[in-house]
Amino acid sequence: MNLCGVVEVRNLADAVGLSCSNPAIEQCSDCDIEICDSHAESCSVCHAVFCPACLSLHRHQKAAAADLGPTRERKSA
Repeated sequence: MNLCGVVEVRNLADAVGLSCSNPAIEQCSDCDIEICDSHAESCSVCHAVFCPACLSLHRHQKAAAADLGPTRERKSA
């Protein structure tokens, strides 16, 4: 049985942190570390599974454009 590869820290002063002791059930789609159910997060656009660090860096260009809202045509004078 493999354990989750996510390292948990209490605050920024933690030099080392503690490894998660939960059993791994998924693998991060980006960095390939094994992750537990608590740390597995899926992208709402492509539904791929990521660890928390990789999901925070995961972006889609179409999703970013959709966040800008609808565009309006300007009327000429």
